[in-house]
Amino acid sequence: MSGSLGWVARVAGVGSTFLFVAGVFAGPSTAPTSRPGAPEDYSVIAAGHIGRLRARMGEIDDELGASSREEHDRLLVEKMAVLFELLTLEGRGLEPLDNLAMEARSHEPGESLATAADYWRLRVALSQSDRRTGSQPAAGVALKLVEQYLDSHPRSPYAAVLIEEVIDAAYGSRDFDSVDRLLGRLKRDFADHPTTKALVGGDRLRRAIGEVWSPNITDTSGIGVDWAAMRGKPVVVVFWASWDVASQRALRQIASWPGFGGSDRAAMVAISLDRQPAEAATFLEKVGVRATVCCDGRGWQSELATAWGIRSLPVVLILDEGGRLRAVVSGVGSDFDKRLRQAWRSVGGRLE
Repeated sequence: MSGSLGWVARVAGVGSTFLFVAGVFAGPSTAPTSRPGAPEDYSVIAAGHIGRLRARMGEIDDELGASSREEHDRLLVEKMAVLFELLTLEGRGLEPLDNLAMEARSHEPGESLATAADYWRLRVALSQSDRRTGSQPAAGVALKLVEQYLDSHPRSPYAAVLIEEVIDAAYGSRDFDSVDRLLGRLKRDFADHPTTKALVGGDRLRRAIGEVWSPNITDTSGIGVDWAAMRGKPVVVVFWASWDVASQRALRQIASWPGFGGSDRAAMVAISLDRQPAEAATFLEKVGVRATVCCDGRGWQSELATAWGIRSLPVVLILDEGGRLRAVVSGVGSDFDKRLRQAWRSVGGRLE
């Protein structure tokens, strides 16, 4: 699926099962994006997961016949989530999910089942919003549908997932009133949710564009990053990890640009989510990149990742010669390389 919501394949570890979902994880919380090593790896793992999903669908149908009302509702909530994954992985339309959600809604469901059924019907509507819209932009329709859902289900466990999914649309249209409303809901009702913290951090980063970006951070030697010393040349700040395939590719691309191997024409601050700082330093040395390396060894729980809402890798910040943040380029999307080159050129950075 594609469209204004920018759904991407994610791998979310849940218990002992890997859930591959074309979009945000269909549950109350999300995990940061990671990537299989190669397309064939994804195909093999996805095929195995499809088999497990089909088996679970059969088990649920068997259990539904002898369940109590409360257990019946719980099983239907699970069945909708499993069906979404299955349809997505098989590349099928979501009509069966819509039908299941409508059926669940028609039998006086309990609150949890009604909340889930309305959520899945909304997900189907969002996936079709591009085709349904006329003069109104699909992004505006998506925001309106999500806010209507949240008005009906203000304590929905899916609230953070939905807001994460549509907030980019609000930023894209510079609809900061909607951004403030959506983040306000999360901070009020889900203050401790990891997605809330990530989105608040991401909002801080987006609104820093055009301002001098010089957070108080230390490198792996415990020395504070000297942002003032970098003035007068463009700077790349990379959130990355040596184990992430997309990060490796991005750093190799940057390494091919003049100024990062031994001259003083550009600077890099590499903020690594590796568990071992030495792993980050070793990879940078391998690709021939000279950088100030920051790594607190906490992985996705890194204070820097949380503070700036980093939920996927790589994320590249481009600073101009005056230290002002000019662009934030996320590694999610097939046009990442092009966007990164354009952002670097925009601050006078050289590509050859």
